[in-house]
Amino acid sequence: MMKIRLRLLQCILIFSVCSTISISCSTEKNTEEPLADVMPTIITQPAAPEPVCSGSGSQAISILVKPIDGAILKYVWRKNGLAIVNNGVIAGQSTPTLKLVNPKFEDAGNYDVVVSNGTSQVVSNTFAITIRDSNSVPTVVGAAGKTWMAYNLGSTTIASSASDYNSYGANFQWGRRSDGHELIRWKSNIEGSSVNSNSQVLSDKDVPDTSGFIPTPQSYISTDWRLPGNDNLWQGINGINNPCPCGFRLPTDEEFTAEIVAAGITNATSAFKSPLKLVMAGMRDGRNGILDFVGRNGYYWTSSLDGKSAKMRYFVNNSTASNPGWRSFGYSIRCIKN
Repeated sequence: MMKIRLRLLQCILIFSVCSTISISCSTEKNTEEPLADVMPTIITQPAAPEPVCSGSGSQAISILVKPIDGAILKYVWRKNGLAIVNNGVIAGQSTPTLKLVNPKFEDAGNYDVVVSNGTSQVVSNTFAITIRDSNSVPTVVGAAGKTWMAYNLGSTTIASSASDYNSYGANFQWGRRSDGHELIRWKSNIEGSSVNSNSQVLSDKDVPDTSGFIPTPQSYISTDWRLPGNDNLWQGINGINNPCPCGFRLPTDEEFTAEIVAAGITNATSAFKSPLKLVMAGMRDGRNGILDFVGRNGYYWTSSLDGKSAKMRYFVNNSTASNPGWRSFGYSIRCIKN
């Protein structure tokens, strides 16, 4: 009788354990999330590539997405909200990396990419693809024999006087590309206003996340809009952020000085009377972004370095000289042909 009772107890225990295991497995299975409901997660957003000249160069833009076990991720790159297709310029339309080879001016625009796993999808940040215009620009041969743009960068008019505000052009912070920070709305030969508001945050990238001017009010922290600075900006025809038209670049300090000497430029008056017809557009103060000396003095950047500063050339009433300038200041640019 005792053996029968022990045998019955063993069966009850075994049944209890098996039931528990079965319930546990069933509960775990029910908590699994279907793959189709897992939203793709972007680890690294696509970033704007370096601009290239129309019909030359190449650009590659990549996105990094967290893998989903058992799911196949699909990529659809878009331009201005519309899906693009592979052609002689575009490749990789359905892959994590989009490539443009010898893009044309019409390929410029705002791009993004849609990533999906069949039902769930996520859209990346929008980024701009910039194609620099290869059209010819008016030029002038300087006194030293070099070919220059006939007007300041940002203008389209050859100056009729030293204070011709239609020829003032833009005020660039050293090393930045044409991203909107340089734009000035000129109202007269002594007055203008910035198109975009100042940014209050220093950038840690070559292409800031802002179209605003970036002042450096605390010079003990930095006199450069970029922290840390990058000495490789604006160096040569293929230099990072070169803002000049295709085939042009910023002059070096030596090239600008050679032109000043050859043309006999000694002040603001003779600067305009020279072949380059340099104008007195003033400058934008790197400490606060305020325009100053408009219609009185001229300040021009070069690509040359000077420690944590960069070389600039100024023209005032009674003199001209090459000086170091804070990279956060906004000065004019006169591009030279490569």
